[in-house]
Amino acid sequence: MMLSAPIKEHAAPQADGALPSGTSRPRLLLVEDNEPFAQALCKVLSAGGYEVTWVQDGFQAVRFMSDQQPAAAIIMDMMLPRMSGTAATRQIRWQHPRVPIIGISGLQYASMVADFMGAGGTVFLEKHELMPRLLDLLASVVTERDETGE
Repeated sequence: MMLSAPIKEHAAPQADGALPSGTSRPRLLLVEDNEPFAQALCKVLSAGGYEVTWVQDGFQAVRFMSDQQPAAAIIMDMMLPRMSGTAATRQIRWQHPRVPIIGISGLQYASMVADFMGAGGTVFLEKHELMPRLLDLLASVVTERDETGE
């Protein structure tokens, strides 16, 4: 079955174009339908040391987490085509109970945040507060996940 939009991989360039032997960057799944915002976020995350896979809707996120090696963490927009971020979070959480899922949206309605957290979300950030806090937050949740061995 073909996905409606391609999965796009982003990685920070190294001086020689490759990773040092035996090292790898944590893989993140970015679920965002706004292409300019997603590209900017991929650039920031890649520069922060993460390998980023970007998909454009909740259906693709669920499919990715089912078909690929799971991401270390997921950044999930709430308002997505085909399947909302909350619905995708609920499905992903069932298969991957320990993967951190960070919800993001340009809007923050109390009911949206409550629904997302009830579906198994880890934390919710408004997009305007995302850039200054995201790398520190990811370092915390990815390290915590690694320490538990899951």
